[in-house]
Amino acid sequence: APDDLAPQFEYIRKSVLAFNLPSVDLPNYEADDLIATYVDQILKIGAKVTIVSSDKDLMQLYKKGVRIFDPMKNKFINDDDVLKKFGVEASKVIDVQSLAGDSSDNVPGVPGIGVKTAAELINKYGTLENLLKSAHEIKQNKRRETLIENKDKALISKKLVTLDTKDELIKIIESTNNAKDLELFVRVAVSNEHAEIDLSKKFGALTSEAIGLLRLVKQHAKKIGLSFHVGSQCMHPISYSKGISEIGNIIKKTKIIPHYINVGGGFPTIYPDLIPQSLDSYFNEINKSLENLKLEKLPEIICEPGRAIVAESGSTIVRVNLRKKQKLYINDGTYGTLFDAGTPNIVFPSRMIKENSNKIISKKLTAFDFFGPTCDSMDYMKGPFLLPNNIKENDYIELGQLGAYGLTFRTQFNGYYSNEIYEVEDNPIMTMYDKDINKANMVA
Repeated sequence: APDDLAPQFEYIRKSVLAFNLPSVDLPNYEADDLIATYVDQILKIGAKVTIVSSDKDLMQLYKKGVRIFDPMKNKFINDDDVLKKFGVEASKVIDVQSLAGDSSDNVPGVPGIGVKTAAELINKYGTLENLLKSAHEIKQNKRRETLIENKDKALISKKLVTLDTKDELIKIIESTNNAKDLELFVRVAVSNEHAEIDLSKKFGALTSEAIGLLRLVKQHAKKIGLSFHVGSQCMHPISYSKGISEIGNIIKKTKIIPHYINVGGGFPTIYPDLIPQSLDSYFNEINKSLENLKLEKLPEIICEPGRAIVAESGSTIVRVNLRKKQKLYINDGTYGTLFDAGTPNIVFPSRMIKENSNKIISKKLTAFDFFGPTCDSMDYMKGPFLLPNNIKENDYIELGQLGAYGLTFRTQFNGYYSNEIYEVEDNPIMTMYDKDINKANMVA
């Protein structure tokens, strides 16, 4: 929860108690998961449901017997509101997500297809399966080829779903018409204590809950997996050891050996103020922990080392529009390719670009913070970004380690947007794979 919201929870609980209103507060579960559970239970006994919430994610529950009142707009949600948000009726949201993907649930989707396009296709063909059968009829060459080439990925996206509640399993079984070839993963909650970005609050079942879930999943899935995520930019390999240990406890108590173990992402890259151990250290810790499970046959191991692989492959070039002492006003920011430098406060490695041989670059480095070009005060990057002391207006700076995130997060807010992309073959500013390059870029 946002920092300014979390302190309000206790006051809300006291207020609800004071007004003698019934409430449900279950640790490790999202409110919308609890609401979805009660909706299913109420409908099964033939009663009707009214949900009072302005959370658009709850529109997936909108159906016969369920109405949603939005207190912010002082109105009941209707079919048009659901269509405006998702582009399809509630029952087809899973098909749209199968095409567009859902990174929070590790659903890959089809490359290049977003929610708007996915909704258009599902509305035209009815279901994901019908669309894929008719993909050859699509007139747009690129779209047709993309769907044909990624057919399996789309189908896997519909079946390869991470679970952390029993009710999610029910949704999957119903939406896939009790398919017999499901591959389902149970995500286990583990500590994110060594991660720079904590991902543990939204997803994951406690070990005690995962035990029952795994037994249920085994009854409905052709293949099963156990997964966990140690958080983004994990700075110590022991986090993976602890996660695998939790997986081992579940296997021991259920006597169910999964087909897959997904150790998730979190593999780090190098930044000026974050110098991780080598990736070999992480892989050695994972291998040692897997051996300690002492399984007769080890499941297939899956990992998602995105940041560690691609971070060094991307840089953004920015221009200095104004300098005020140690503050630089640049032509890109948190609404553009530098989102991670804002709220997460990732300190990207930086260097001044020497445009010609006559330009003198000071050897004295100064710590700067950045302001982006938009009118929003959130368009601020604290840094510190170490740059030559003589940097000035109209100089150019390379900011490295952006990987895929820079392109993914950029927006056209306030009209500032660059779509110029160039492929070059120079060395990254910092690298985990040649330590001699890093010595001049470290921040104490």
